[in-house]
Amino acid sequence: MENSNDDLAAALFYLLGEPVPYNSARLDEAKRILREVKDHDKQLLKIIELCGKQKTPKQLYLACKAYSWLGKKYYKDAARCATEYLRTPGWKELPSRTKIENGIRIDYAAAGKAAVLADLAKAQEGLNRLEDALASLMEAYRIAPHSAMYAVKASDTLARLRGREEALLFLMQQTKSKYYSPVRYTDLQGRTRVNDLFKQLLDAHIRKMSNKEQQPDYTTTLPGKA
Repeated sequence: MENSNDDLAAALFYLLGEPVPYNSARLDEAKRILREVKDHDKQLLKIIELCGKQKTPKQLYLACKAYSWLGKKYYKDAARCATEYLRTPGWKELPSRTKIENGIRIDYAAAGKAAVLADLAKAQEGLNRLEDALASLMEAYRIAPHSAMYAVKASDTLARLRGREEALLFLMQQTKSKYYSPVRYTDLQGRTRVNDLFKQLLDAHIRKMSNKEQQPDYTTTLPGKA
């Protein structure tokens, strides 16, 4: 039987800063590994090694995140793990509750899936699979519509594919989202707050995309394109 130690992999990844569920009983062992393995990339590769053949949702999730952290040399592996993970029911220990945060209702299960889709899109874009990357980002935005960052990332990919004008039109359409309107809420201390993060992020990117002097025509800078 394959010797896969994904509990230790999760504890190790938690210590490196990835917010994953972990078994506290494995933290001491994980700390020992970090003392012995100083190189950051090797620490991430150790997490992947501990996930064995990466078959379960837990193993696929951890490996996907580790490959994503490792960057461009591992885009193909990140895309494979993310794609396989998205075909599973998901890692059941990940947060799945629904909660009001800063006046916005957050579905943690959907948000977690959207984050994996964003990892997939990053790998797909790195592999010059821009249509696939755009589809992944649009799906992430569909299931986590409170996150303007997915709209912003999708607009950047859209600009590379079809030009700045279409990307800007897409961004302008997102100002009709219900999340664009600032939300007033009461914090734990009873103070009235305003959550306008969606509007801030969207407006900032609209301004950036509108500045033609600073924005190149992405359709002319694609690798392999004339």
